[in-house]
Parts: sequence; C-alpha cells; structure tokens
Amino acid sequence: MEKSFPLLSVSLLLAAIILGGSLIASSPNQLSIEWPQLPNANAQPIEPDPLANPTLLPEQDARSLTVFGSHTVSFEPTQAELFLSIETIANTAQASQQQNAEQTQAVIAALVDAGIPAENIQTTSFSVHEKNKWNASLGTAVFEGFETIHSLKITVVDIEETGSIIDTAIEAGANRFSHIQFSVNNNQQIGLQNQALQEAGQRAQEKAVVLANSLGLQLDGIQAVQEGNISFSPYRYSLNKSADEMAAVSPTPILPGDVQVSAQVTLVYAIK
Repeated sequence: MEKSFPLLSVSLLLAAIILGGSLIASSPNQLSIEWPQLPNANAQPIEPDPLANPTLLPEQDARSLTVFGSHTVSFEPTQAELFLSIETIANTAQASQQQNAEQTQAVIAALVDAGIPAENIQTTSFSVHEKNKWNASLGTAVFEGFETIHSLKITVVDIEETGSIIDTAIEAGANRFSHIQFSVNNNQQIGLQNQALQEAGQRAQEKAVVLANSLGLQLDGIQAVQEGNISFSPYRYSLNKSADEMAAVSPTPILPGDVQVSAQVTLVYAIK
C-alpha cells in the first residue's frame, strides 16, 4: 500500500490539469493561457532579405561625370509690338462706351491706312468702371464719371516704322501708351532656340573633355541627356505715358535692343 501513493498523486495531478484546461476552454470569460513554444532544434536560421533592406544591396558601379552647358543667342528684332489704350470718361457708362467705340474705330482705321494689316491689331483688354477721385478738403471720394478703357496690341513688322505708327495712333485718338516689345516671328524664334540648344550641348561636351583630362579620367560614352530651361527674352521698351507726353517729343524716336534666347543642357558620361 505504501508504494501506490506516488502513482495515485501523479494520476490526480494529470486529472486536475486536464479538468482545468477544459474549464478554461469552456469559459470565454476566463483568462486563457498560451504555453510558449520551445525552439525547434532542427529549424534552419532565417537569412535577411536584401530587398527588404536597401542598405544590404551590393554597391553598384556609379562612376559617371555630369556636366552642364548653357548658351545665349542674341539677335536683332524683326518686329515690334506696340501696346496702347483708348481711354474715355463720361457721366454714364453707356455714353463712355459709345465715345470709346468711336474713338477706337478711328484709331484702327488710321493704323490700317498707315499700312498695318487688320490681323495685326488685337484687343488685349476692355473694361468699364466707375472712376472716383479723392477730395482731401471734403475727406471723401468724389465721383468723376464712368471710364472705358480699350487696350490694343499692334504688331509692326517694319521696325523703322514704329515711331511713325505711334504718332499716327496719337493723332487718331489713342491716349495712353504702355510699352513696346521688340521680338522676332515664330519661325525665327524656333531657329534661335535650336541654335542655342546646339551651342549649349557643344559647351557641355567641351567641359566634359576638360574635366576628364584634368582628373585623369577616360570618357566612355554619354549615358543620359537632359534638356534644361529654354527662355526667350524680347526687348521691352517701357513708355507708360499719356498722348500729350508722347506728342511732346514727336516724331517719336525708337531705338530697339536685341532679343535673347537661352538654352541649358545636362550630359551624363560614363567614365573608366
């Protein structure tokens, strides 16, 4: 009888463990116990994934030389764009618009008679608004009338005629001059852009050769070419004068400046 007690104790312990596990599984409000898994002695070690961590990727051969070239082409303008306005003021908006329409038609007719094609005369803006002027003695703005402003752009293909065209517009009723923009036509602009690009590319190649020779490197062909910014800069001649101010120096002298086209190119060379 004395040797049967240990066996009986082990049996009771196993029964208690099984019964306790059943009670935990059948009672959702009870705290469940997850037994930790023991390491598997036969498991293979997990290798790190190089794609998941870019720093583990093998280093690539990045031997290259990047050079930048730019060039600006200057060219005499072949046309002028004159920006002027016809401004009228009256007690009513309708009267102001009517007066402006008649005055604008007179300006356009005079320009056409002077040799400007009708398609070279374009409206850039048109507005009608109430005009007030501050009266310091009254401490308030005083109504002056309704002002109508019709702004035009006139393209003059003969540069030497620009001054006389201004005088013609003044005599016909144009009373505000903004500025003159000297430029070239579209085909000429495209040609200048291509010339600037070509020169910028050659400049970048020259710089690559100079740098490679000075650093003891050998160029191994162009890997990439990138076109940079291409800018077109017409020559702007500011006026911002009234007709009276312009008429005071008639005939109007006009001295145009050159237009400029700039281009930028980036080249990437492989090197040995």
